[in-house]
Amino acid sequence: MERARSAAQHTTDAIRIGVSPTTPASFIARMRGSFADILPGMRFQFVPFDNTPENAHEILGHLGQNIDIVGGIVDESIVERNHCAATILAEVPVRLGMPFNHPLSMMDELDPKDLDGQTIMTLRRDYMTEMDRVRDYLAREHPSCHLQDFGFYDTEAFNAAENQGALIVAMDEWASINPLLRIVPVRWSFTLPFGILHAPDPSPEVKTCLAAFKRNFR
Repeated sequence: MERARSAAQHTTDAIRIGVSPTTPASFIARMRGSFADILPGMRFQFVPFDNTPENAHEILGHLGQNIDIVGGIVDESIVERNHCAATILAEVPVRLGMPFNHPLSMMDELDPKDLDGQTIMTLRRDYMTEMDRVRDYLAREHPSCHLQDFGFYDTEAFNAAENQGALIVAMDEWASINPLLRIVPVRWSFTLPFGILHAPDPSPEVKTCLAAFKRNFR
């Protein structure tokens, strides 16, 4: 949190976007057009932070102070737990990440039956509602899977998947976290709400920014 506070103090008249490996700013590239055209005169500052459970709770609970917005999963449980608000931009498909040397990584798309007998890292129950649905499906429909719980989406979770040769429930936006992992589509219908987390009563500038994202996100 100190790192985020220090970085944010350099620019106070800009929209401050919090970034970490699991909350990258790559969503900006999905805008139709350039920021200069969409939001003329508006300035942006990228504020890095260490995305630990403690930091995430502190930052999301005080959006608007040192960081204005964070892009990522906007699961209802995250919003409720951290007393923030969210603007949903899209429903993104749930994928599976796996080491490049994993036998399944050569496939363009996985059939759920390909998951039988695989070790799959899944987020611990009750942290994200949508992730719980994926976890319950795997446990119910593919009981031969070895589900391995982890506590929080951070770099270490993806490192563990690579080191253990395991699969990890993921999305395309996390493809750059570990270059030794490949994110592969799965033939199922699970999605995650993706968007921007912000303060319940954002500033006029942030409101303008959020409206522009909703109009121009693809």
